[in-house]
Amino acid sequence: MRRAADPATRTPAQWRAYLDVVEGGRPDDYLAACPVHGGSSLHVSVGAKQPTVIKCFGGECSFAEIVEAVEAAPGPIRVRRRASSTDGAPHRPSGSRVVAEHVYRDAAGSDVFRVVRLDPKSFRQERWDGRRWVRGLAGAATVPYRLPELLAAAADEVYVVDGEKDADRLASMGVVATCSPMGMERWRDEWGAYLRDGARAVVVQDRDDGPGERGARVVRRSLARHGVDVRVVQAAVGKDVSDHLDAGMTLDELLPGDALVAIPLVEVERRDPEPLLLGRLDPQDHTVLFGDGGTGKGVVAAWWAARLTVEDPRAVVLVLDYERHARFEWRPRVEAFGGDMRRVLIAQPEEPIWDVVEDVEAEATRQGATYLIVDSASYATGDAEIEKSTTATRYSRAVSAIGLPVLSLAHTTKQDADPKHPFGSVFWSNGARVTIGVARKAEAPDSPRVLKNKKTNQRAPFAPVEIDWSWALGDLPPRLNETRHDERLADRLVEAVHGLGWKTADEAATLATQDGGDPVTKEQARQAMNDDSRFEREGRGRGSTTRYRCGIAINRVPNLLSEGVAS
Repeated sequence: MRRAADPATRTPAQWRAYLDVVEGGRPDDYLAACPVHGGSSLHVSVGAKQPTVIKCFGGECSFAEIVEAVEAAPGPIRVRRRASSTDGAPHRPSGSRVVAEHVYRDAAGSDVFRVVRLDPKSFRQERWDGRRWVRGLAGAATVPYRLPELLAAAADEVYVVDGEKDADRLASMGVVATCSPMGMERWRDEWGAYLRDGARAVVVQDRDDGPGERGARVVRRSLARHGVDVRVVQAAVGKDVSDHLDAGMTLDELLPGDALVAIPLVEVERRDPEPLLLGRLDPQDHTVLFGDGGTGKGVVAAWWAARLTVEDPRAVVLVLDYERHARFEWRPRVEAFGGDMRRVLIAQPEEPIWDVVEDVEAEATRQGATYLIVDSASYATGDAEIEKSTTATRYSRAVSAIGLPVLSLAHTTKQDADPKHPFGSVFWSNGARVTIGVARKAEAPDSPRVLKNKKTNQRAPFAPVEIDWSWALGDLPPRLNETRHDERLADRLVEAVHGLGWKTADEAATLATQDGGDPVTKEQARQAMNDDSRFEREGRGRGSTTRYRCGIAINRVPNLLSEGVAS
């Protein structure tokens, strides 16, 4: 992360180091996409004779949030010089044209702000200062769209839609309709009071695989808290209510929000798999880490949480600590592994996860969480029978509804099962995109652990790895080492035969097994020694016995795992 002087006192030259300037227009006066909310509304003025001004006029982004996002960006943010203007007119991107202007008015009918739709498709927000329209919403009151019509309506039914275009379409049909600026998820809780007593609300969610459903939940919760009877519907055809009406269908033909709707594949947005986070975790969906008690699942999860905050300066990890491990496990482990403890958050729900989905989603949104960890799935399911397929399905649907990539810690209840699954049920594996098993390599408490990728949808599985760690004692930082399983096997063979002359694969396997680890077969030894350049070979001709010799020793890291660390 690039750091310079305090943001409030940076010189123009220091600020310019953060900007990739496109030439043209005014010197030292720039516009850019806001690094916090994404809208093209960031104004940066770095004149030499005045303090630097950096402000977002399109959202509610604070100076501190903007500075943090600018500093955390992997490179300079791309800005363009602001066009010269003497009339104070709002800026319009070059080559764009105005398609529509949607004016928001207060309860008295006075103009407050407007949303301007441009072609190519983009939006800008402008406020009314009493004389003219000025770019940005700074200082403007925020109200729902078509508020005077909403207050004057004698109708018992009000439609809440996602976007001014849909609201205007319904209003043209004589239907009372409203929306919130910048998306349904921006609906403010107090707006429920604008609906008159006895009114019923119809929330029309967009069919867009996530945001529409989340926005509908925000509005539904708000209106329900104000005593409004709410039902959620969706288009039977297309994405929104305008598409639905364009297809010749009526409002009565809108489908329930949870209705089963089949759509052509051509309308399904393709989503290619992204690389695994840390080479292990699904970045978009559900990962399960499972193993017997005491195998170190909690240590591995804390290690991953710490690495997420170190490797991504914008990562915020929310841990649902159902097992109440915050003080004795999560805090010391994340701290010891060097994680940013300001960005690893702990919540301790009391109810099963399917009963707190909306609460978790709301808190995750408030905190800006980017990743979720559930410790553990068995506690998060309450009194439900953990091995039942219905429990696994219900749990998977609950974590998916929260809308974040998630890591679930799970136990193995059937010790003798082969292959093993979380809680002994294949349904727990089916409900995740990535499933990882963790087990001790040998019975000894300080034995290295082996991580095996049991399942990885749409991606090549990662090779099994052995991990060992030394826990911090005093001021020493802990070490957590990962080694590919096949490389570790070669290390065992090197240690076993070093200095003993020529050995057959059978003899090397027998010697390697004497270290107390997993038994090594003759074929495993032959393959590992053939692939490792530290071994010499002789007698590879027909009718001869191949023998191996190693004259290079390695130093293995001692395992200082203190009792009670693994869980």
